[in-house]
Amino acid sequence: MPYGLCAAAVAEAALAPEVQQKLASLKSGYESFVFRNVRVPYEQGVNALNARVKPALEREGGAAAARNDLDGLVRIKADIARMDKGQALTDTAEPPPEALKQAYASYKLELAKVEAVQQTGLADALKRYDTALAQVQSELTKAQDAAAALQVKQLREDLTKTAATAPPVQRPLTARNPDGLAGVEMSGEVTPFEEGAQPYTNRSYSIGKLNSTLRKMTFVKKAGGAKSSTFVNVVSPGKIYVACAEMEGGRPLIKDLKHLQSLGFEKTRHKFEIYNVEMVICTKDVDAPLTLDPAESFAGFLVIGRVSAKP
Repeated sequence: MPYGLCAAAVAEAALAPEVQQKLASLKSGYESFVFRNVRVPYEQGVNALNARVKPALEREGGAAAARNDLDGLVRIKADIARMDKGQALTDTAEPPPEALKQAYASYKLELAKVEAVQQTGLADALKRYDTALAQVQSELTKAQDAAAALQVKQLREDLTKTAATAPPVQRPLTARNPDGLAGVEMSGEVTPFEEGAQPYTNRSYSIGKLNSTLRKMTFVKKAGGAKSSTFVNVVSPGKIYVACAEMEGGRPLIKDLKHLQSLGFEKTRHKFEIYNVEMVICTKDVDAPLTLDPAESFAGFLVIGRVSAKP
């Protein structure tokens, strides 16, 4: 059998839970590192650059309106709208107004510097991630777990290809939502947080009676008992809720609650039941991604709030 076919067949084997957990932890660590060291500095650089050039655009917008220059005004208004969203100005087919050509040229040069720092930071993050994956691959190879080692090798190769062709899109944090809830993205099926909703993909358990203040939020379904970390990407600052098991079959559980408290979460008075488990809800204000460790309880951690599917 050709090696390629043999390798593909071996790599189809399921990874052991401990390997899955390790890979999930490395991935969430990489995403957190990219947020702190690539995305945030990039956004800060773009916002500072926008703040310097915006007054000139506003002045020229007024001048364009005074001289009845509709095309120039439309172009300037569109650029200001991009700035207000935290986006960088990009080249367009229409040249900038004559009075702003120097400002746009300087902006382009400064933006190139910001983007160069971004690419350097991303390259560093990828190198760190690949080094960690290489260590896992080496350990699996020495343990003669060929199937797992091949999957990690493929993951590293896919990561290299993705990084070369499509670096992460840098999206700025949006403004705080009127309801005070943080906007978060997670992988999985987004579901309304309501009585009767089924929170698990591998069980038909449903959520019991809820306090009215918790309704009209959303959460992401997950596999009950999953021993993997939970990564929560924050796209707008605000309050987030996370539920964990406090009692199971009359037996107190404290490890998951203590983990949330170690991350700065505060226990609320809100509780609900899933099957024979009493869930307690904790809350925290967030403005950066979160990584939750694997839960001790089968119930896991349920992230509740303004949750949307991760693109």
